Amino acid sequence: FTNTVYFQKPLMGKFRDKILANVTADNASYPRFESYTSGLEIKNIVPDIDYKGGFSMNGNKMIGSGTKEDDARLLFQRNNKPFLIAYSDGFVIRKDKITSDNTSIKILFEGDSIFHPGLTFKYIVRDRELALIRGEDGKSKSPYFDSFHQIDMYFDGLYWKIDDPIIDLKMISGVGESKATFESSNYFRKQRFLKLQSLSEFHPLYSIKKFSEKSGSPVIYTDELAKDMRLPANEVRTMLIDFSNQGFVSYDSKEDRAVIKDRLNYYLLANVGKIDYDVIQFESVINAKPNASINLLNFELTLRGLAPIVLSDSQNVVIYPANQEIKVQKNREFFFAGRVKAGRFDFFGKEFSFDYQNFKINLDNVDSLRLKVESPDPNDVDNYGNRRMVAVRSVLENINGDLLIDNQGNKSGLHNFPEYPIFNSKKDSYVYYDKSFIQQGVYLRDNFYFHLDP
Repeated sequence: FTNTVYFQKPLMGKFRDKILANVTADNASYPRFESYTSGLEIKNIVPDIDYKGGFSMNGNKMIGSGTKEDDARLLFQRNNKPFLIAYSDGFVIRKDKITSDNTSIKILFEGDSIFHPGLTFKYIVRDRELALIRGEDGKSKSPYFDSFHQIDMYFDGLYWKIDDPIIDLKMISGVGESKATFESSNYFRKQRFLKLQSLSEFHPLYSIKKFSEKSGSPVIYTDELAKDMRLPANEVRTMLIDFSNQGFVSYDSKEDRAVIKDRLNYYLLANVGKIDYDVIQFESVINAKPNASINLLNFELTLRGLAPIVLSDSQNVVIYPANQEIKVQKNREFFFAGRVKAGRFDFFGKEFSFDYQNFKINLDNVDSLRLKVESPDPNDVDNYGNRRMVAVRSVLENINGDLLIDNQGNKSGLHNFPEYPIFNSKKDSYVYYDKSFIQQGVYLRDNFYFHLDP
């Protein structure tokens, strides 16, 4: 096969032809050519995108083809470094676009990555825009696994104009607003674990773990596991694909086998309380704007349209971000403004940040702190007979400090530390009485106030 646009010398391969009726140049799938070699490298197969893999031609469609052992790949560079790599057993390559129905992608940043095992890939050459679409079947249902921010991301479409420093993450399914979910890599809920068991007598994660220990290998073949579990192979295959989507195993359909991942062991330990976990989940519902964006200059992830964020249900610590927006950096550290509810404290302000590692909130610029106490009226009770909580009308101002949510090894709240949450005040703060409803505002803050020490 000779094509001087892409290859400096002719390729050896297989040629096939078939005579078919009602064929046009656009829908013709013959004649076909398939190269013997799968290690071809083509620089700038379309401007600024490099290709490596095999080569096929079906009618007028050029196909970048992979093999059973090695997928074809497209490489997008940024600042002269590999940035996004797309892998597929077949890319359809035309002058105006490149498409593939089953593509795994890896976005690289500072030794970390964002990975997805199976997406619909579409690159429009004229617009220089890449679209990656997550589906509802098989591997496509899997979330994006993000090792930099340490979160799993459930959204429909990733869009990137390759000359721009912003990647947009959006929901596109359903009518009206749809919910995108971003959750901590260490997220665990007991009900989710039990849901995985369904009607099985034994939890399948335990069955997989036990089989792996018996065989002495993290690699599990579908047929062998099916015999051990005494289930039909098709049923076990479906289960492994589902667990692969949730990050418990990595399933290889070509070899019909799975490799156990760390999350499987993590879930089993979390279920019996032998390892700490968290309940941090961000739910985004928004129209008119993307649910999230990644800034490629610093890899900061902006989340929009957020519901209140529960950091600890046991210690009753909840964030209500201003404008429903936060900015996430490495390892789930994020910056925000708005309100922090911690037990009987309500902090309002700007320049707040959440430190995941130490499980605390830095409150660097608090406008005000409002305290809540039990109602002094013994008849003011809720449906359970408990006294209602009412806000103290005196508000603390000029506050700076940090809020320790719980013991840093107890993000799950499994153990009882009743002294948390703990607020450490780091500078002098004040209560003023110059509001108009207090004696018509005669107590000016310059000469009448209550002073609190750190």
